Amino acid sequence: MISSHTAYRIFAFFSVTLLLGLKPVMAKCKGKQCPPHKVGVCWSDEQCMNLIRSNISERQCCLEGGVAFTDQQNVQGDIFIWMIGDGAPRCEKFNNINPKAKNAICKDKQCPPHKECRIPRSCPGSGYVTSVCELRCPPVCGPSDFKGSVCGTDYSSGTPERITFDSSCQMLQESCKKKTEIKLEFYGACKASCSGVKCPDKKNCVTDQNSLPHCVSCDNIRCKDNIKVCGTDGDTYEDRCALRRKACKSEKTIVMAYKGACRKGATCSTLPCPEGKICIEDENQNPRCIRCTCKKRQRALKEICATNGVTYESECLMLNETCRTGLFLNIKHKGKCQEADSKRVTISPDQKDSSQDQQPAKNQSDHDKLVEAILRLQEMRELSEKKGKGKNSGGNLRSGHLNKKTFLNAIEILLKDLKNRIIGGDR
Repeated sequence: MISSHTAYRIFAFFSVTLLLGLKPVMAKCKGKQCPPHKVGVCWSDEQCMNLIRSNISERQCCLEGGVAFTDQQNVQGDIFIWMIGDGAPRCEKFNNINPKAKNAICKDKQCPPHKECRIPRSCPGSGYVTSVCELRCPPVCGPSDFKGSVCGTDYSSGTPERITFDSSCQMLQESCKKKTEIKLEFYGACKASCSGVKCPDKKNCVTDQNSLPHCVSCDNIRCKDNIKVCGTDGDTYEDRCALRRKACKSEKTIVMAYKGACRKGATCSTLPCPEGKICIEDENQNPRCIRCTCKKRQRALKEICATNGVTYESECLMLNETCRTGLFLNIKHKGKCQEADSKRVTISPDQKDSSQDQQPAKNQSDHDKLVEAILRLQEMRELSEKKGKGKNSGGNLRSGHLNKKTFLNAIEILLKDLKNRIIGGDR
C-alpha cells in the first residue's frame, strides 16, 4: 500500500512537472550579457525530495524561495524516482548570509511588533539580498499580550481553521510551535458571524464565502477597471470596487448583478448577458447574469445549506441546480440544513461533475485526463485531512474519500504519458 506521504510527493511531481510543462525560467539581463548560471532542479527541502521546479537557474531558484538546488538537466524521469526515494544526488543547499552583513542590512528595517528582520540567504549572481520581517520565536510578550482572548486563523493544514486563544501571547507561542504564522482576526472569542465582533483600528467586519467574519479596511479595496456595474441592491456603482466598499461598510451582501448601469424594470427577456453567462431572476425578481462553470473553490467538498432548504455537498452542486432549473439559489449558511425534512444532494468523488468546465473534450489528451485526476485527488485529499484531523488515519489511501481507484487511475495515465515522452525523445 502506498503511504499518503509518498502519494502527496507523487501528486506534487504530477502537477508541477506536467502542468507547467517543465519550461525553463531564466533571469533577464538588460543592456549587458548575462553571467553564466547553473541550470537544474529547484527543491523546497534540504534533502532535495520536494520539487519546486525543473529546468531553472540556480539564481532564480534561490530568489523564488528554494532551499536547495541540483545541477542536473533533462531528468524528468529521474525526478520521479528521487521524490519517492532518498532524494536527488549532488544536493546543495543555499548558504545563509553572514551575521555582520545581516546586521548592516537590517539596521534601518522597521518591523511590526513580535516580528524581527531576517535575511534568509544571499542568492548566487543576484548582486543583492533582501530582508523580510518574520515572527520572533520564542515570542517576547508584554503585559498587553495577556489581556483577554483573541481569535486567530491557522492555515497550516491547508484548510483555514478558527481558534480561540486565551491571549495573544498564547497565539504567538502556538505560531512558533507550528512554524507558521497564525493570523489575528479580532479580539475576543471566535464567532460564527459578524454579530458582536469588535474590529480594531476602525476596520469593518465582513464575512467570506464560508460565512466566517473578518476585520478588514474597506477603504483599501482597489480595482483596475472603471466599468459601471449594477448591484443586487438596485444601485449603480462606478466600478466593482465601489460596490465592494459599500457592501463592506454596510455589512450586507451586495454583489454584481450585471455590467453597466442598472436598468429600471429590467427582466431576463430584456437583459443581454455576455457569452458564457445566463440570466436568472433572483429572489427579488431582479435579473442576474450568472456563469454556470464552477470555480475550483466552488468544487471543494464543503456542505452548504441553500435558500431552498436543501443541503448540497458543494457550492458547485448548488450552482448546477440553479443553471439546470432556472430557479435562483443562494447560500443560506454553511453546514447542513437544520430542517427535519430537508433533502441532501451529494456526488461521489468518482462521478463526473455536470458543470461545463468538468466535461472532457471528445479528443481529450492523456495530459488533460491527468489534470482532471489530479484535481479530484487534491480535493479528496483535503477533505480526508479535514475529517481525519487529530485522528490516526493509518497513513494510507484508504482513509476518508481518498480511494485507491482514483489514485491508480492518475498513476496509469502518468505512466502512459511518460512512455510516450520517452518514445518521442522527450526526456
